[in-house]
Amino acid sequence: MESEKSWYTKYKKVSGVVYELLCILCVFCLAVELFSVFVMVCGRYIFNHVPAWCDQMSFMALVWMSIVSIALGLYNEDHMRVELFDKVFPPKMVIILKYVSNVIIIIFSLLMIRYGFILVNLTKKVILSGFRVSTSLMYWPLVICGISSIYISIFCMVRRYMERG
Repeated sequence: MESEKSWYTKYKKVSGVVYELLCILCVFCLAVELFSVFVMVCGRYIFNHVPAWCDQMSFMALVWMSIVSIALGLYNEDHMRVELFDKVFPPKMVIILKYVSNVIIIIFSLLMIRYGFILVNLTKKVILSGFRVSTSLMYWPLVICGISSIYISIFCMVRRYMERG
């Protein structure tokens, strides 16, 4: 029993680190977006010239932040769900529904990974005109979100099982 808890403690710490890394990535994307919008506004209203990279960088940061942050909502189970089920169904049924939702999330995450790689391969030779990077950079968050969503969904199922009281 003690070894069971020790591996779970390590797994919980690693999952916390994964969550923190995703948070740091989202905060970085938000900072990049704010910076590029600030440069865009200053360029437009002060210098009467907007650098070509501002709009594309802002959009890229927005895409990265919004897609990667999907996995963050899974960690504490803060994602959207129907709480009516929690009040109507018995507690055991609610727990079963949470496991089912985690399995469905894993299935959709696998699809995100598969089609994310397809989109990355389709667009890797297309270069954004103002930002001078490959368009495939906008589709990598699908792959990252898919992988992290699978990891976090499995973690949530293990946590629910281990902390069942």
